Amino acid sequence: TKWISEPDSGIYNAMNKGIKLATGEYLHMLNSGDFYEPNVLEDILEKLNKKPDILLCAINHNNNGIIENTELRDPYFLKRGSMSHQGLIYSIRFHDDFLYDEKYRFASDYDFEIKAFYNKDIKIEKRFLPTVNFLIGGIGGSSDSEREIIEIKEKNGFRNKDKLTPKKILKWFTPFGILELLSFIRHAKRK
Repeated sequence: TKWISEPDSGIYNAMNKGIKLATGEYLHMLNSGDFYEPNVLEDILEKLNKKPDILLCAINHNNNGIIENTELRDPYFLKRGSMSHQGLIYSIRFHDDFLYDEKYRFASDYDFEIKAFYNKDIKIEKRFLPTVNFLIGGIGGSSDSEREIIEIKEKNGFRNKDKLTPKKILKWFTPFGILELLSFIRHAKRK
């Protein structure tokens, strides 16, 4: 075990440092505030003994001790968004050709997941029981993160077909959002 505490230039810089130091066969990236469910490691090891490329794990979305939902995403989900790195235990060999792209400050895990897993012939195991509690409230839900996700989707030829949600409608009621909505309505009336 190695412990390093030093400055870094962001989340993905720190994750890349950890990847370079890793000596095992598999990686699992957890952030501060994320933690394993009790008694899951034995089951995880049993599934990893089957030598999958990826072990997909269900994660709990933990909002200050309240589990809001549980999900398990697979590579087919990548056209819509990230698989959530807390739910991925994957072979370290995926980093033989590339690390996390540090130009992205908020969504490099999504970029990595597309490069490594999308439309690839990979062996997948799944653990449907909750494995990790993912603490809600990090930088992943920011508007900067959403901009990076859109950029990554466009770079990979994924059309953004996101449905209108109440959360997106509420964004219109910010000063910038109201101007954007009025512009949209004016443009729609001209057609």
